[in-house]
Amino acid sequence: MCGRFTQVFTWAEIQEFYALLNELAPNLKPSWNVAPTQDIGVIGARENGGLGFTRMRWGLVPSWAKDQSVGAKMINARSDTIAQKPAFREAFAKRRCVIPVSGFFEWKGSGAAKTPYFITSAGEEPLSFAGLWERWRDPEGQWVRTATIITTDANEALKPLHHRMPVILDRADIARWLAEGGTALLRPCPDDRLTYWPVSTRVNAVKNDAPDLIEAAASSTLF
Repeated sequence: MCGRFTQVFTWAEIQEFYALLNELAPNLKPSWNVAPTQDIGVIGARENGGLGFTRMRWGLVPSWAKDQSVGAKMINARSDTIAQKPAFREAFAKRRCVIPVSGFFEWKGSGAAKTPYFITSAGEEPLSFAGLWERWRDPEGQWVRTATIITTDANEALKPLHHRMPVILDRADIARWLAEGGTALLRPCPDDRLTYWPVSTRVNAVKNDAPDLIEAAASSTLF
């Protein structure tokens, strides 16, 4: 499961990490609390080769959907069912992408006692979520591009927080995922790839979007 994440890198950072070929640098607005249905940065293969960066709406809307509200329920796609689910199977076969993130949030506990945690790269580099994208034509005839994050079983490091996690691709596997797809790369990342800590419950409110959302809060036990 992935319901919130951060995209706070600079253009120079992701352009270098992914060797992006955009002719013009996009105007990146950092977000410390990206929520479903918001616009997100997405990386994909360009028709003339190489990788490019664009923006899409978070929450995949199938081409056959009656309206785009269904996207709010399709922010994640399970790796074990995307090849069969009608909402995802065509995108899985033809429209794969990578969603670069600085980190993501997960909650431990239940009800009002839930504690949010911020999860990020132990190596302080972008995390490359495996994703799918789709095109949907609105009633005015305009194309809307949307994307979803693929999830898999949690690795041992994250199991204390949640039983699911995003598929985080190795840097060397990004081109293969975009070109070939398949399920072989849709697995938990190594346990030592990530680090995490408890943060303020202010992240629960979508209106809050500031650097202090990822600062460590008072320590909290996981068990």
